[in-house]
Amino acid sequence: TYLYKSFRNLFVLILIGAIIFQAMHGFNYKRTHVTKAMTLTEEELTFEDYCAALKWAYMGMIEARSHLGEDYNGVAHMDESFENSALYACSLLDAFSEEYNVPLSENYVRAKPVSMSHYWSYTHIVGMYDPFLAEVNVNTDYMSINEFPITLCHELCHAKGYASETDCNTLATLACCSASRADFRYAGYYEIFWNLYYVADDIAEATGEVVPEFPVTSEMTPVYRDMRASHIYWRQIDNEVDRIKEIFGIDITEASDVVNDTFLKTNGESGVESYHVPDSVYVRFYLTYAGAEDA
Repeated sequence: TYLYKSFRNLFVLILIGAIIFQAMHGFNYKRTHVTKAMTLTEEELTFEDYCAALKWAYMGMIEARSHLGEDYNGVAHMDESFENSALYACSLLDAFSEEYNVPLSENYVRAKPVSMSHYWSYTHIVGMYDPFLAEVNVNTDYMSINEFPITLCHELCHAKGYASETDCNTLATLACCSASRADFRYAGYYEIFWNLYYVADDIAEATGEVVPEFPVTSEMTPVYRDMRASHIYWRQIDNEVDRIKEIFGIDITEASDVVNDTFLKTNGESGVESYHVPDSVYVRFYLTYAGAEDA
């Protein structure tokens, strides 16, 4: 019958799609985590270790920010075009994987901007890897210098063999810190600095220690301008999402989050929480490599 043939054809298409997904991406969820490949130190971490890594991230962030151009609002911008940045990110990841023995594929991966990025922002998704076409799609509605380089590298890591969101964020952030381009370094150190600062502050509050007051230094002023610009953009997006919810009763951001969380859990991840890199990873990387170089 017609219905039988329709369901049969649909089932075959879904099965073929599932096989392609597993071959192109799904199996990579079972890979050994990158922290094992980098053989980071396993010693017990102290408050002093956190403060040393925090200072490393702060100095790297401020140094990189000082080399960046600004718009008329004093907000930093990317040094190169999307196309040049995408090519650079590919070579950056290749160099990082070779230096730290991370088994990333050296294949060239195409990254492209999404034409309807503004409406895509309603989902709060800034990048996506398409395993069927083996290409990286990046939201370019607002190329915030604080997150765009990491987003770009993150999605390229998916295409180069890692499915875990934690692994891809780890690789993207640390690779950015090793970049020759200041805009990439800035994004990497910025991510690590704020990740570690709040953790160190919590430890200090619980133990009576004192965290270095990096956030109140004068060097942080341009960083706060960048943060404010990003906040204004996402507040505008949230306002538009709220208006759509009032009209249609659908919260696009919330629905997207539920779908993404379910997808990740289906593949053995811890849902959207898997995007978060444990703070100890950055501290151990500093102690194993960056701190050793400074000594």
